[in-house]
Amino acid sequence: MKNEHAMTTRSLQKISKPRHLLLLAFILWSAAVGGIWMIIAMASHHTYVKNIALREARTYISRTLGIRSWVASHGGVYVPASTKTPPNPYLTHLADRDIELPNGKTLTLLNPAYMLRNLQESFAANFHIQSHITSLNPLRPENAANDWERRALESFTTGAQEFSEFTKDNDKDILHLMQPLFTQKSCLKCHGQQSYQEGDIRGGISVTIPLAEMMADAHEYKIHLALSLVGLWLLGLFGIWFFGRWIVAALESQDEANRNLKIHQLKLEETIQNRTKSLRETQRQLEEEAQERLKMQHAVEKSHGELQQIFDSAADGIRVVDWDYNMVMFNDTFARMAGGSRQVLTGRKCFEVFPGTSCHTPDCPLTMAKNGHEKSIHEATKTALTGNTMRCLTEASIFHDTDGKAMGILENYRDISKIKELEENLCEEAARNARQAVDLQQKNTDIISQNIALEQALSELKATQSQMLQNEKMATVGQLAAGVAHEINNPTGFVSSNLSSLEKYILRITDFLAQLQKVIPPENQEEIATLRKKMKIDHISDDIHDLIRESLDGTERIKKIVMSLKNFSRTDQEEYGAANINDCLDSTLNVVWNELKYKATVTKEYGELPLTKCYAQQLNQVFMNLLVNGAQAIAEQGVITIKTWCDSDNIFISISDTGSGMDEETMAHIFEPFYTTKKKDKGTGLGLSIAHDIITKKHQGRLCVESHKGQGTTFIIEIPIVSA
Repeated sequence: MKNEHAMTTRSLQKISKPRHLLLLAFILWSAAVGGIWMIIAMASHHTYVKNIALREARTYISRTLGIRSWVASHGGVYVPASTKTPPNPYLTHLADRDIELPNGKTLTLLNPAYMLRNLQESFAANFHIQSHITSLNPLRPENAANDWERRALESFTTGAQEFSEFTKDNDKDILHLMQPLFTQKSCLKCHGQQSYQEGDIRGGISVTIPLAEMMADAHEYKIHLALSLVGLWLLGLFGIWFFGRWIVAALESQDEANRNLKIHQLKLEETIQNRTKSLRETQRQLEEEAQERLKMQHAVEKSHGELQQIFDSAADGIRVVDWDYNMVMFNDTFARMAGGSRQVLTGRKCFEVFPGTSCHTPDCPLTMAKNGHEKSIHEATKTALTGNTMRCLTEASIFHDTDGKAMGILENYRDISKIKELEENLCEEAARNARQAVDLQQKNTDIISQNIALEQALSELKATQSQMLQNEKMATVGQLAAGVAHEINNPTGFVSSNLSSLEKYILRITDFLAQLQKVIPPENQEEIATLRKKMKIDHISDDIHDLIRESLDGTERIKKIVMSLKNFSRTDQEEYGAANINDCLDSTLNVVWNELKYKATVTKEYGELPLTKCYAQQLNQVFMNLLVNGAQAIAEQGVITIKTWCDSDNIFISISDTGSGMDEETMAHIFEPFYTTKKKDKGTGLGLSIAHDIITKKHQGRLCVESHKGQGTTFIIEIPIVSA
């Protein structure tokens, strides 16, 4: 086998060289393809995308400037006046801003900037390309430059011809590009009043282009190229493998013939060697077996003496009794327990030496062994030859000779007198301890009951105290709100009345001016018309009615807010009475609106609700706590959603926010008094506890919360419908 193994090893060594070359070819081919991919990967497709985006942005601006130049060369374009293209308020100084056609249709002038703004809005909606014309000194305030545009405009004052930046907006790659706008002679028609001169930098036009589609196209091209390289790599590997496999197969075929010639000779030599080795092994085993038997004989003789010594020194008394009740064998420990020497005890009957309560009864171990019991264990009181008694644990089993024949029984005696005495003492002590434990348990139960009652009373006292403090606070706030509402209501009333009177007076004045215009002599008509236009009397006449109407709307809103404050602070609503929950929510929203409007957008989804008896002011307090908490949970800007619905028995109110949310550990404690996650100067921890008591105890309803960390919170209120 060794020679065959050596021959096989030499053959494999011959074949391994081509295989090594094949592996080297695999590695070199993979390295070459990998190098090509590395060169391609190093060429950033981002640069390619940015160049395309810059070219598209410049083309867009050039096209836009061409349209602007054409419109400017014609002094603007006229379009029908509409809500989408109303008259430009910044061109009122132009006499021909608006013209009326013979058919009665009015056309208004669109200057180049106005027309481009409309085109930009259309392009942004259809092609997702945003454009903006701005200036450091805009004619229209809405065209004011943002921070990026301001930096671009300032760079133009230093001679820059273009300003661009690649950045991100909502995690999306975009391109900002701005080019300057120079004042042309046609621009002075609208902007001459701003002290611009021909050739001055009027402002700039910016364009914003998203890069997502361009980058996706470049990335897809890169993937296709990578797949092509993978295919080329696999094709090359297959060619190398096929050529290498052909070489290895030829070498293996050559070596196979040499191996077959030597296999038979090697097998014959191996058979002879195995036979010789087997005979030597058999001889060695026979010699070892003879030596082992001699050692075993000496060990048995030594073990017999050691076993006799162990038998005599055992802690338990041991004796062997034959079927005729004769003691055949016993150890020294048994002799001491029985109170006699070996000479006295040898040859005696078992019931004459160390008798017990089970002798001559069916419980006798020898009798039980005769009846088929292999082993028996029992306790018995034994009497020694000296007259002393002891309590023993007796274990008896059938005793067999070396041929397996049953000769009698082997008894094992263990003195348990002291153990029994200790057990009796322990039982008495345990009984006393049990009686004491019962007494202590009863006293402990009484103390626990008293502690539970005291803790419950303390909890109720704290809750009552916090409720009283909150009620007193709300009463004070209500009185203050009622006073403020009353003070606001008086001046609002006479302001509203005066505005109504002013509106009537203005109507009379405008009617008077119209009549006066008719009686003016014709020779003064043109002068009066010029003065009227210069003083913008027509514009003032139209605008003053809008101003008065908006002022009346404002006073009406003040009245509604004042009414909400009164309703929210009415002390008579503490009485149990009918109320509409939707009205309560609107009243509370008006009161806390100043707290919400800077943090959240409030969405109301009210359902049709029946009137129900409730404590309306207390429900307002609950709604206020939940709305304010929702606003405070929102870091910057979010949404608060209020929903109401009902079934045949209950009314449901849901208040949700998109704030920071809560984990399960926080939700487990939010209704506990004085528990708060806010800073000490931001909250007392009583709001949700009082809200929970108002819903569950005052209205026999439920207040539930659903929240996930970072995903907002939803409070759901359920109160029963009580017919009014």
